[in-house]
Amino acid sequence: MERFFQERKVEAMKKVRSLLKNGDVDQAVGLLRAAREVWPENDCFGNDDMDSSEELLAIREIFMTDIGEMTGRNPYSYRSVIYFL
Repeated sequence: MERFFQERKVEAMKKVRSLLKNGDVDQAVGLLRAAREVWPENDCFGNDDMDSSEELLAIREIFMTDIGEMTGRNPYSYRSVIYFL
């Protein structure tokens, strides 16, 4: 079960990255904030006390991290990724 949740976390990071690459910044920030609520531990999506500059750094970190791309077999829309969170 832990592996399933870890995979969902990575997929959420990939989706944030994909949204940023496509210029969908508002959706990327929304997904980052939703993921933060689901996975508050380890601060991989930031924390609740972040100001906007810290949030920008968290988004930048996800964008710059080599985590791979969304695959063709995982064509999640923004809403379906949120559903799995």
